Amino acid sequence: MNALNAAFRENKAILTGSHKPLMELCRTLAGQMDREGANASTRLTAAYLSALKDLNRVTTGSGSAGATGSSAQKLRDELRAKREGRGRNGRGKAS
Repeated sequence: MNALNAAFRENKAILTGSHKPLMELCRTLAGQMDREGANASTRLTAAYLSALKDLNRVTTGSGSAGATGSSAQKLRDELRAKREGRGRNGRGKAS
């Protein structure tokens, strides 16, 4: 939890109200990790690492963690186009 709070302080200019759900998730998972210590389950550890990756994407400006509104719709449209492209050309990967 201490490391997470330090990361929040270092990135307070970047983290806005739209990031509050991600921040709360990170806090919840960090608390659970602290309580479990070395006995943390693989599932909890994976969830925590995934949330940290999303937080890192937000703070470094890469990726789309926390995407909302039109940006989320744009991502869904891009994924749909890739899936449809795969079906038309018959290849295993979208081109």
